[in-house]
Amino acid sequence: MRARVLGDLVWKETRQIGRNRMAMLTAAILPFFILVFLPVQLMASLALGGERGLEQLRGAPLPGLAVADPGELLVQLVFPLLLVLGGLLLPSLMTTYAVVAERERRSLELLVSLPVTVAEILAAKLLAVLAVTFLIGVPYVAIVLTLALVLGIAGPAAVPALVTVFLAAVACSTAISLLLTLLARDFRTANNLTGLFVVPALLLTVATLTAVSGPGRTYVLALVLLALAGLAVFVALRWISFERYLE
Repeated sequence: MRARVLGDLVWKETRQIGRNRMAMLTAAILPFFILVFLPVQLMASLALGGERGLEQLRGAPLPGLAVADPGELLVQLVFPLLLVLGGLLLPSLMTTYAVVAERERRSLELLVSLPVTVAEILAAKLLAVLAVTFLIGVPYVAIVLTLALVLGIAGPAAVPALVTVFLAAVACSTAISLLLTLLARDFRTANNLTGLFVVPALLLTVATLTAVSGPGRTYVLALVLLALAGLAVFVALRWISFERYLE
């Protein structure tokens, strides 16, 4: 891939996504409740609930999760689940808009006339969605992790693990959404397809967190999500041609 061409395409895609206010608002509001509101509420309950709150959390772990301390339960299970869910939802709508809206506007024909490849176009869309997603999602995650450190719920070692699993979820969602959106013929179908993979991804997340013991479970989960992202990108680059892209 040519760096200069890729840079121009990324700039074009980023501006195009940013001009869609509805996509930006939707991508910002729902993840806010998942990535900020719910974690802050849980931490407040844990900090203010005293021993009674600890016992309630202690009695509600998933089967096979050997975590006795409620703080560890939040850091090793609840926070990763919320970060994965937020990371999956945040880029999906923007990915759909980046592909389907362009197809419906008939502006893809312009790209065909330019000296660019399908790989460069898809890579630019991936990078643009990731860039916008990080601008929205990273501040959300930073707020929650900072509060967790201040309250003593999470230690410094937990921060890179939680950040890694969030970034992996974003990469996984972006790649799979791109692939599913390329298979869709219209905006509604694309939204339905991209929404379907969230449930299997969450089930895989729960299975990974419960199957792997210790603090390293979040890194294992991140590797699983990155593997799915790599597979989706590989399939998209191998299968999509200009002819299929324009159908």
